[in-house]
Amino acid sequence: MCLDSLNIKEGTMDHSCKYPWKETFVRLRSDGWKFCCKTNYNTYEQNIERVDTVKKSFLEEKKHPACGSCWREEALGGTSFRISDGAATTIKQLRTNPPAPGIIDIDFGDTCNMHCIICSEYSSTVWQSMTKKYPFTEDLFDVSWNKLSAFIVENQHTLHHINLHGGEPSVDPGFNKIVDSILAIGLTNAINLRIITNGNYSDNFKARFESNIDKLKANTPLNLNLTFSLDAVGKEGEFIRGGLNFERFGSNLKAMIAREVDVTISISISMLNIENHIDILHWLDQEGLGDKVKLKINMVNRPEMFSVANFGNSIHQFLPKWPDELKGHWLTYSKQFEEFIKPQITTSHETNKAMIQKLLDWINKYNQLAKVQSLPPYYQNFVVRLQALI
Repeated sequence: MCLDSLNIKEGTMDHSCKYPWKETFVRLRSDGWKFCCKTNYNTYEQNIERVDTVKKSFLEEKKHPACGSCWREEALGGTSFRISDGAATTIKQLRTNPPAPGIIDIDFGDTCNMHCIICSEYSSTVWQSMTKKYPFTEDLFDVSWNKLSAFIVENQHTLHHINLHGGEPSVDPGFNKIVDSILAIGLTNAINLRIITNGNYSDNFKARFESNIDKLKANTPLNLNLTFSLDAVGKEGEFIRGGLNFERFGSNLKAMIAREVDVTISISISMLNIENHIDILHWLDQEGLGDKVKLKINMVNRPEMFSVANFGNSIHQFLPKWPDELKGHWLTYSKQFEEFIKPQITTSHETNKAMIQKLLDWINKYNQLAKVQSLPPYYQNFVVRLQALI
């Protein structure tokens, strides 16, 4: 990978990563703990041992197999998560100035009102109802939260971000518990609290959710951000995020902006939307929201079949068509996109035909599970284009 393509100066990055030092991921339902979203959950005790082992590997200039997702992306010429999320560093920096605990990512539950195509039973009760698979045999929420709340209080002076996701916060009772607990803890530092929502909540849940947001804004020193997940617009967005009512999404987004909530739209870039995701920017402009929300890109690389790195040097035919003149939020977003995708554009790697076929098979299976009657026209054509690659 060419460091220049990501505006990374020579000597600022090798294969090391800050995550084992700075980040903790917790799945409250199963009391699962890990140091990166691209690794697997372990028990609390196993995670401590795993983190120590990974740290030791990095400091000994070795690649740890637990980090295989990033090694795979980089081997394919793509942008790995450690690079795109700014966690890449050098062994020298880790040895001389290791980061303190700074980020906690909390998976509060699996109750959800949607069945996104890139999701699974671990994050959606709708998925569970479709596949009849139920991954959580017991609910360890309270056990996990007792450990985690103590960790938050102990490290609140170095923590700078807490991320909350599920499940869907507007419908998951676990989110309500966390809000009450955060209010009771009595945090004194202005930590950034990011709550991730699919924005698809109905009127039955809207009042309670907005009330929780208002309480956190008014009664804590936390810097609150509400992040709406969206990957495409209209029928295309509703296909990727199964169960989405796009019109309702827009209404809920506008309502939060009107409540003066700091709002971000998170766009997960995968093979499914690398070309049409910029329709989100067109839609924001049409609705007069272009200067009222921030945009954040997340590169999908798990499950592996969704990663744009699988396109190899065929990626050029799937790149978005940008407006002739880029300015304002369009310019800012295009630079963010280019920073993530440029290594892939310059790659000489062949198309990963096995993964392309796996994605095609998954689309067929998903259509059956979700009872998709007919693909939107864009995705009908998209399937044909994928088939041509193999």
